[in-house]
Amino acid sequence: MSCSLRISPYLPISPPGRLNELLSKKKTELTRCALLALDEADRMLDLGFEPQIAAILGHMRHDRQSLLFSATWPAEVQTLAGRLIAPSHVIVEVGGALATSGRANTSIEQRVLLCDDAGKMEALLTLLEEVVDGSRLLLFTSSKRRCDELTKELRLDGWPALALHGDKPQEERDWVLQQFRSAEHPLLVATDVAQRGLDVKGVAAVINVDCPETSEAYVHRIGRTGRAGEVGRAYTLVTPADARMCDDLVQVLRDAKQEVPPELLRLAAEGRAARYKRYKYS
Repeated sequence: MSCSLRISPYLPISPPGRLNELLSKKKTELTRCALLALDEADRMLDLGFEPQIAAILGHMRHDRQSLLFSATWPAEVQTLAGRLIAPSHVIVEVGGALATSGRANTSIEQRVLLCDDAGKMEALLTLLEEVVDGSRLLLFTSSKRRCDELTKELRLDGWPALALHGDKPQEERDWVLQQFRSAEHPLLVATDVAQRGLDVKGVAAVINVDCPETSEAYVHRIGRTGRAGEVGRAYTLVTPADARMCDDLVQVLRDAKQEVPPELLRLAAEGRAARYKRYKYS
């Protein structure tokens, strides 16, 4: 990247950390840069990149134009963005994005499967026996280690699974995606690195092996299926440890006019009771 910057490119593209590193080493400068664009702005701000972005802005001219692109725009992220862009900003909404922000695609059939932690693997294998037919399936886990461990378990059991997460070399990630797109390996086990920006046609179903921590993450995960007018399916394995997320999950299901299992309602009530107890005695 340092070599490329020596020729003064018209449009450099970089993650915030790498760009800050180059700026601190005086490998480049942004005093003539008149445009800043942040893609997946909500995710970038939500993941704690605000200080790095603020540092980059300190190297730019004050009359710059700032563009933020996002599929969701929750209130807390709006507050953060307000510190980075001019008060006279303009919001452009495409296809009712703000009205449907945080809502799941109604073309996706959503099912919640309740199990305990010890029985989660058995529940997953039973589900795979039911849904695997050669079509592409995307499985989400909560961590990179969990992603690798689950992929290993599935492969040992004979399932054609590959892993995708941020610690994989770029060459391996490209190969894994090629194998998934061609359906040579139709089971892709991934972390949330794949919940946004992964556009693979014909993903038949998404399986949340580990429940996501926010409703936004849930909506983005299951949004990898049911794209471009197709019908999709989403399955989420929920354990008692996920009680804190159940209220949000119930709301997403109701907004999409999906069936809400009574066991999920019970778990959501337990989660509310636990939060109230913590609040009362804190």
